[in-house]
Amino acid sequence: MAIEKPLPVRMTLHGLLLAGAVIFSLPFMWMVGTSLMADKELFGEGFHMMPRRPIPRTHSPYVDDRHFPEMDRPDYVSRDDWTEWKRKVRSTVRTVARRHIQPASPTTTQTTTSSSQDPPPTWPVGVDASIVEPELLEGLWSKLRTQISQEAWRSGSVDEIVEEIRTKTRPQDVRDALEGCYRRLALGNVQVRTKQFRQFKLDPVDPNLTPGQAWRVLDGSVRLLPAGESEDQHHVLSYDLTTHPRLEVAATFRLPEDVEWDGIQSIRINRCDDETYHQMRLYVETDGKLFETRDRIYTQGYQWGETQLRAYDPAVDDSFRIRTWEYLYVADTGEKYDHGDRVIRIRAVVEKSGDLEAWYGKARANYVHALRYLPFWRYAATSAAVVILSILLNLLSCSLVAFAFARLRWPGRDLCFVILLATLMIPAEVTMIPGFVIIKTLGWYNTLTPMWIGACFGSAFFIFLLRQFMKGIPQDLEDAARIDGCGFLRIYWHVMLPLVKPTLAAIAIFTFMGVWNNFMTPLIYVNDQRLYPLALGLFAFQTVSGGNHAAMMAASLIMTTPVIVIFFFAQKYFIQGVMLTGMKA
Repeated sequence: MAIEKPLPVRMTLHGLLLAGAVIFSLPFMWMVGTSLMADKELFGEGFHMMPRRPIPRTHSPYVDDRHFPEMDRPDYVSRDDWTEWKRKVRSTVRTVARRHIQPASPTTTQTTTSSSQDPPPTWPVGVDASIVEPELLEGLWSKLRTQISQEAWRSGSVDEIVEEIRTKTRPQDVRDALEGCYRRLALGNVQVRTKQFRQFKLDPVDPNLTPGQAWRVLDGSVRLLPAGESEDQHHVLSYDLTTHPRLEVAATFRLPEDVEWDGIQSIRINRCDDETYHQMRLYVETDGKLFETRDRIYTQGYQWGETQLRAYDPAVDDSFRIRTWEYLYVADTGEKYDHGDRVIRIRAVVEKSGDLEAWYGKARANYVHALRYLPFWRYAATSAAVVILSILLNLLSCSLVAFAFARLRWPGRDLCFVILLATLMIPAEVTMIPGFVIIKTLGWYNTLTPMWIGACFGSAFFIFLLRQFMKGIPQDLEDAARIDGCGFLRIYWHVMLPLVKPTLAAIAIFTFMGVWNNFMTPLIYVNDQRLYPLALGLFAFQTVSGGNHAAMMAASLIMTTPVIVIFFFAQKYFIQGVMLTGMKA
């Protein structure tokens, strides 16, 4: 009869188990939270487990008061000194910032480019300067405090700090601070790239307009504010979605003389989002056809970038290419969509998002980027095929060899088993070059064969595991099968395999984890992107995605989830296969 432990002891044990489960789940929880963050949140101050709440603002442009931290005390300054210096330091930063900013004109504002020939920064359009200035000072201070020397901080003199602020502040620092806190939805020039890889900036049909200022309001409570300098001229959309939750703008362009619609590979729209997570849909009208984007596009960023549009062609297989574009699908036809010879009309429709929609847009952003930016499902299918084949071959080969070592008597059996165990002490790095030479000689280089052919010859550890399990099976079962007329193979198939199912399940889990996460083998033997498994595909994604760590975390989470799910549902067999050394009656 089992003796029940006292209640305090049981509560303590359960508490410790629960605490251990929470501690060990923290990395996975952090991975989930990070995959939902915007990339800039990963490099903010402090440690954050969960993403920042998206705010679907109804008014834009606006100033983001969450981008820069408050003007806090540096580590080298005592609290008493900082209380005394803060007002003078803040006044100096304000004076220096105003000195570098020129008054905004009706047609100009700051740009995001930076060089020695850039004009001085200007106050952003559409937002009052008194609202921008507090955030500008915090942004400028967060950069200047790292440029001030430690000697100035430790000197105990606020005058030295003020002097370094005056001498080290550059116009580019002010421009960066303005760009960091200013949010606006802006549309700029439009370019097309032909199938012959020629690129053209489109000119408006109206010759009096510049390419970046061709946009016009069609619907909604929105005003177009001209902004930008020279080649970077664009329109900032000053909108109010409170009463009318939809806005629509359009621009009409003329294609170059030697460019037809059928010869266009992609349309590239220069665009800046305002981080409001509203839904945007783009339409293109030309040659009597209306094209539309079906995937959801959210105004989720805050920096300039290109939106690429490409007409969907089912005859073209782009599944192996890194997708950086949105597909355009034919939605309607009619004469109203024909605006003239070589004339295209682009419409942008923005619809207001609620809080839940904004959360959905932010939560899916990194996953959509990861799944769209690389042929994820191709990589996953390759990994799944290799995993299934490796598991089946491993189970068959290891169980046959283990059966021979455990239940058959043949000369040299023990010596061969010792040699088999000795191979566990050989590092994989020793056999890497000879293995590559063999694979290359057999003509299997740049194929999937090297990733599964090793499973045909078994694994020393798995063979040892199965042998120990099979040796614990009573001899009477094998003798009874022989009396019934069973040979070696029938005993192996009908008697041994059903009894070693827990161990086979453990081997299958080990094999799945090893092959699914295998990076070195495909890196050595495969150089064709069409044959990449998921592990190597994620490495390629990290290389070409420009260091988007949040999207990389989302892709890693997708790759990790099958391992966690399989272990969760198969943990019973996994534990039995590792722990049991015989058969229960």
